[in-house]
Amino acid sequence: MTRFLASTATLLTIGLALSTTATAHEIWIEPQDNELRAYYGYLDRNLREVTPGRLDRIIHPQTIRIDASGTAHALPASVERDHIALALENALTPGESTIIVYDNGPVYVNDGIGTHWIMSARYAATSTDPIAEHLELDIIPTGKPGEFRIVFEGAPLANSMVRLTNESGWSMQRRSDAEGIAQFHAMPWKGLYMVYVRHTVERDGSRERVLENGEKETIQHDQRGFITTLSFLADQGLEPLPGPPPSQPYESGVRGQ
Repeated sequence: MTRFLASTATLLTIGLALSTTATAHEIWIEPQDNELRAYYGYLDRNLREVTPGRLDRIIHPQTIRIDASGTAHALPASVERDHIALALENALTPGESTIIVYDNGPVYVNDGIGTHWIMSARYAATSTDPIAEHLELDIIPTGKPGEFRIVFEGAPLANSMVRLTNESGWSMQRRSDAEGIAQFHAMPWKGLYMVYVRHTVERDGSRERVLENGEKETIQHDQRGFITTLSFLADQGLEPLPGPPPSQPYESGVRGQ
């Protein structure tokens, strides 16, 4: 069954409020069968959550397409069995991207601290074309192969752990420097890569979230957490290695058989 979502542009940003363990999950976007698909799980473990199951936690995400000028455009999306399908009328051009953002989740409490998580994912046509900054926690290609600038609320984010992963399960980690730059000198294979970063900031307050039945509730938080990914295809390098076998998703909170 297809569930259609309200949407908003080609940077696909998904902000997802999760527990400490669940925040290890990520949202990423990849091209499949002439469309873009947003997945929730682990790229390097080949785990994609499904509905019914943990994919149902994503209620009212924003989906947008960002053109080369930085203007956001509505991007229709629908929930399928193991992904969110993004309806592109035409292919991305250099400088364009898609985003899915989910910031409608609950507050999760760990050690007495309540955190409201925002999970975002962006897909760009290449890893070097400049794209307009759009997210609170964003990953921007610098124009140099393997180099990315991490920004938080418009300013460089220094000393942040940044992870580069590919679909075969390979990964590499780097710290961002004083200018927010993380450099990866190895992307040896063709295929899909994903850059991942997370950040928390002490910021108490309240916000309103929409429940699945359409009702609203006000939630209080002590801090805000951000998880952002940037994915892209590399068209040069060695043929990709086989990926790991699919991991079983969690269905109704229990790992499927």
